[in-house]
Amino acid sequence: MEEIETVEGSWLGIDLGVDNLATCCDWRGQSFIVDARHLKSQNRHHNRRIAHYQSVKSKQGLNGTTQRIEKLHQKRRYAITDYLNKAVRLITDYCIEHCIDAVYVGDGKGWKQNVSLDDRTTQNFVQIPFDKLNHELEARGISFELVHESHTSKCSFDDEESVDHHEWYVGERVERGLFEASDGTRYNADVNGAVNMARKSTGKPNSELFSSAEGVERAVDAPQRISLPELENSRTFQETSLEALP
Repeated sequence: MEEIETVEGSWLGIDLGVDNLATCCDWRGQSFIVDARHLKSQNRHHNRRIAHYQSVKSKQGLNGTTQRIEKLHQKRRYAITDYLNKAVRLITDYCIEHCIDAVYVGDGKGWKQNVSLDDRTTQNFVQIPFDKLNHELEARGISFELVHESHTSKCSFDDEESVDHHEWYVGERVERGLFEASDGTRYNADVNGAVNMARKSTGKPNSELFSSAEGVERAVDAPQRISLPELENSRTFQETSLEALP
């Protein structure tokens, strides 16, 4: 893998979640969401099937696991790993396409507990994006940093509120995943978190963090939602995924 020529000061902030696997916003104010609802749907389907066969096993008085249940666990782990690998590929391609210099990712400790998976799968669900994304980006000369998520969801980037604990916050999270700034402006709450990852790490004001004033304004626009299965169904994954993004 060859290192790419990056734009100095360019960045991509990533906020990890459950329904939104990765909400991303860059230094130009362009944002997109890697959807996780398909992944959750797959997991629920496997959970129902596993629960059914465990019930059958109990009624038959059998101890331990069965070959069928183990195969379902394995199939679920493969599906999750495949989905996460595709998400990493999408983000990596985006960073290469836009010559991103640094990527800031939330540490994810707050959301992994909400995923109903067995211990081994939960570990994979959290670790694969970090380890694989780190490897893919650094191999191309793109800086990768994990940022502690504390206060990133509560502080208003639009108000340039410091990403620290406050007794009173100028903005707040409101209905349907929106964040409301002090002037009443509403925008995606996860984009707020993604931008705050970069703000917290760099300590820069918005005027230095974003490429222009228009970039700050663009960041409050609704992000585009990207569903990986839908992308795979039309032409090649790489071509469609990059065309779908800003």
